[in-house]
Amino acid sequence: MADSRQRKGNARQPARASHGAATTPADWMAAEDNYVQVHVGERSHLLRQPMRQLEARLDPERFVRIHRSTLVNLQRVQELRPLPHGEYQVILRDRTTLKLSRGYRERLGLLLAQG
Repeated sequence: MADSRQRKGNARQPARASHGAATTPADWMAAEDNYVQVHVGERSHLLRQPMRQLEARLDPERFVRIHRSTLVNLQRVQELRPLPHGEYQVILRDRTTLKLSRGYRERLGLLLAQG
């Protein structure tokens, strides 16, 4: 089970990880001190940038915080699974499991309902 972490937007550009000439939108991101681990498919990339700075550059309709240290690409979310104490697991299309904290559940639910 993966730990949780996240981001958002101001320039309305999705986070992208470069693989030579091609770019792929990020699946989810996890904060690690002053770094962000950006997960793209089976790969991950470490950025030296605080989560709040990265989140401020991302599209808030596409990337949403699900935990104090996790951002997720809404297009990658497959399902929400309830856990005890009002928390949920966020299951991504690639079967990655992330923790959704109670404080972030309402916003995620609204964005997923919008489609």
